[in-house]
Amino acid sequence: MAIDPKLPIPVYFQLKTLLLEEILEGRYGLDGRLPTEHQLCERHGISRTPVTRALSELAPEGVVIRHRRRGTFVNPHWLHGHRGGPELRVIVPEGPWEGLIRRAAPADTRLSVATVELHELHQALPTRSPRGSVPTATLAALALGAWTTGLDGASGG
Repeated sequence: MAIDPKLPIPVYFQLKTLLLEEILEGRYGLDGRLPTEHQLCERHGISRTPVTRALSELAPEGVVIRHRRRGTFVNPHWLHGHRGGPELRVIVPEGPWEGLIRRAAPADTRLSVATVELHELHQALPTRSPRGSVPTATLAALALGAWTTGLDGASGG
């Protein structure tokens, strides 16, 4: 995929997408070192601003690790978690929830389920996603926790 400044897609986003594809394909080898910002500018014929922005967005998302004066490297933990299909991480209160989620998950989904006591559910949930907002699954879990708490209170338990 070549970066085309004439497209309505911002140049930094085109580069970010291209870098993600190359990372997933294993293009950056065993050490995982990406080209420098200047090398990326030359390779793609773009200015440094979109290169810096693309790398700056990949870093907080956990895709790359940036070390001043050493370079930008693929985060091996992120890479390991993104090869081999989608992953779903779930925190559920004790009870039937884990079994229900495991039965409902598609066969190609890697599933990681953590079980906590209901009163600990809110503390166990991450408050922010890498993109800066509460994930939908977290909202659903909070609603589920509130709903099950309401059931417990209604039943006198």
